[in-house]
Amino acid sequence: MIILLHFKSNNYELRTRAEKIILEEEYHLKHFRILLDRLSKRDEGKKLVSEVLNKSIYDLFSLFEADESILSIYNTDIFPISYEEHFSRFYETIKKDFYFYHFPKRDELFNYSKSLKSSRSGMKSDEFINFYNTFTEVFRIEPDAKW
Repeated sequence: MIILLHFKSNNYELRTRAEKIILEEEYHLKHFRILLDRLSKRDEGKKLVSEVLNKSIYDLFSLFEADESILSIYNTDIFPISYEEHFSRFYETIKKDFYFYHFPKRDELFNYSKSLKSSRSGMKSDEFINFYNTFTEVFRIEPDAKW
């Protein structure tokens, strides 16, 4: 789940592609939030979601692992907010969606994310590889499709 960022890049091609992604994101977030709402109405649903988050919360925030090449696009025409602001928006949105879960402190997750130096250098867990293969399966079936 990626936070919806009101993308205001001055780069036309990047902005128009981001607009398509944002529309798709809104659709998936709507369905995710309906499911989460249903699950969180029952104690066993909250327990199940909390157990999953306990196992994967740091993996979720590994989305913010960044090397110098990624950090260099923040505060530019390409991505006009800071890395820290982007992280904070994501954190607050996720925390709001999972209101029943006891989140680690923002700074703890932020420092963890900033210190990561593994997946971008090619060291990926088996769990990540399985997730990635599932997540990209449709694209690999028809890579030239226009979404």
